[in-house]
Amino acid sequence: SVTWKEFPVIRLDMSGVNGDTLDEIKKCLKALVKDSAEDNHGIVLEDEVDDSASRLFSAYIRLLHKQTKEKVVVLIDEYDNPILSSLGTPGLATPCKKLMAGFYKMLKFAASQKRIRFRYVTGITHFLLGEMSGLNELQDIDLLAGSPFATLFGYTENEINKYLSSQLRDLSETMSLDREEVHRRLSCQYNGYNWHRNDDSDYRVLNPYSVNCCLDRKSFGCHWMTDGAATWLQTCLSKYNYEDLALETLVVIKIEQPMNLVALEQDTLSSKFLGHILWECGFLTKKVHNVYAFANEEVRKIFLKIAFQECKQSCSQLPAQTFLEQGNIAAFFQTVEDTLNGIPDVAIRNKSRVHEREAFYHAITVTLLGSIKKLSKGSIKFGIEQTGGKGRADLWIAVMSIEQIFI
Repeated sequence: SVTWKEFPVIRLDMSGVNGDTLDEIKKCLKALVKDSAEDNHGIVLEDEVDDSASRLFSAYIRLLHKQTKEKVVVLIDEYDNPILSSLGTPGLATPCKKLMAGFYKMLKFAASQKRIRFRYVTGITHFLLGEMSGLNELQDIDLLAGSPFATLFGYTENEINKYLSSQLRDLSETMSLDREEVHRRLSCQYNGYNWHRNDDSDYRVLNPYSVNCCLDRKSFGCHWMTDGAATWLQTCLSKYNYEDLALETLVVIKIEQPMNLVALEQDTLSSKFLGHILWECGFLTKKVHNVYAFANEEVRKIFLKIAFQECKQSCSQLPAQTFLEQGNIAAFFQTVEDTLNGIPDVAIRNKSRVHEREAFYHAITVTLLGSIKKLSKGSIKFGIEQTGGKGRADLWIAVMSIEQIFI
């Protein structure tokens, strides 16, 4: 048998630390530390007027270590929320990062004083870890090459089959689907995340929250979206032109430009950062080297929904939409062709069969046409591979404003 030794634990949830000014964020952070100390350990932290949240945090660790005579475990959830939530207020993010850097520096100081047993930090972004000296010595366990933690953050196919067999049977019976179709839909909708150095199916994981919701609600819907990721993504997407979003997120994405907070504070964002933002928010997964793609159908649909909501006020319309409304069908098809020609070879490398490649291009074309239809508020309609009295039409597009149908 294993004898487990108990250690005192400090858990701080940063999801509630925010404000419109730096003073509000400071007060919120101090209240979090004081409440945690008193409510969980009976430690009353004396708050002098000039005391900072950092000093209170340091005192909290020191007094808990002294009280229990044991090293302290520190768990911090959503470490980057105060900084990311401040991006919506001009000029606030950088001073907020400085505040939080000083706060997290107390972890390094306490560790140097032999008061820390273990530190575990969660959050949305990776790049901010490297920008704060108090956290840059932590190991980013979901990015370690060949990491033993590669499958820690989701369900593998084998785990679902082994531990959720009865739930899968209930889902199959409720939806009148055979087990093979249930597995296919689960995989398409929720599988695909990869934190291993190889894009190997053995290391791909399904979103555990979404799978649980699907099994509980008996629905293959879009269940996942963390509040923090949604808020940050909405803030970032509001700084893009819709044309950048529509054309650059239909296919696999290369991430070559490192992210930094200064870039995020600008009024407009360069398109070269879009892939990195989507990856940080959990929408993309690594394929090979610096090439990324949407992990699954769920995140792709959620992204498109957020993108439409955030950008419909600032965008005018897609170039392809303009050409259709002008009746310039040749220019429209040239725009579609240019988009398809821009797809990197890695996106279709594993699609050796003709019908697989056709289905891939078909999906991209339908997505583009669906975007045009939504932006035109229904004034442009389309149909794919529809059969009529005189045969089958591969594609038809109806443009109401000029009363024309293109087949």
